[in-house]
Amino acid sequence: TYVPLDLIYIRNDGTIHKIAENATPLSLEGIPSVGPVRGVLEVIGGTSKRLGIAPGDRIVSPAWPQ
Repeated sequence: TYVPLDLIYIRNDGTIHKIAENATPLSLEGIPSVGPVRGVLEVIGGTSKRLGIAPGDRIVSPAWPQ
């Protein structure tokens, strides 16, 4: 992408496994989850810090039923 992103890696149970903050725009370098995850949520860089989102937090979404 052309802007920095936070990559929020989400486990099968809906908990956040890892956050890669401010990924470098236009980089071709991979950013692995370093563990099993079901998906990744990409948000504008700095969003996770600004909102206080951290590993261990839980996602509430139809994709991850409670």
